[in-house]
Amino acid sequence: MKPLLEEALNEPTFWKRPFLQVKDHYNDIGKCLRRISVDNRFVHRCTTILEVESKLYFAQESKWQMRRTVTDLRKQEQLQNDFCISLTIFMICSSHSTPRFEQNALTSNNLSASLRLAHTRLYQPVLEHTCTLENHIQKVLSLSEQLIEKQDMVQATTDIAKNVRRIKHIDTQTLTREEREENIPQQ
Repeated sequence: MKPLLEEALNEPTFWKRPFLQVKDHYNDIGKCLRRISVDNRFVHRCTTILEVESKLYFAQESKWQMRRTVTDLRKQEQLQNDFCISLTIFMICSSHSTPRFEQNALTSNNLSASLRLAHTRLYQPVLEHTCTLENHIQKVLSLSEQLIEKQDMVQATTDIAKNVRRIKHIDTQTLTREEREENIPQQ
């Protein structure tokens, strides 16, 4: 990239000026796209954890309503071991709680107001990051619009597409590395 910039600086003024004006916009778009991919991964992880939390919570609540067999208890323990994550990040369950409902839905009309509030708090980090993600997407769109207005549309689209492909490739490598780390057997 550095030789290209040096070459660009040696070009005639008519070429240098638009490039220097647009260069910072490309950097801003790249930063926004990286933030979007990080936020996407965060929202996916939070949602996965919250789904598991909810299933375990409802399983604990309903265990008083039906007779549990030893096999069921082993399955529940195996489920907790399979996920190998702290399942009380967003919710703290009391082992002495009384059964309140029979449904397995995340929200119910039968839930008390305090329990509904607890469920709302569970999803607050996900909602905040979704809002942040939406703001980043809007910023990328506005920066892209500015670029297209300043440059020839074909050239701008090509350059933005290259940047998006590069960031997608980096993000894919990061996700692949994370998946490999997650699949390493624990000793």
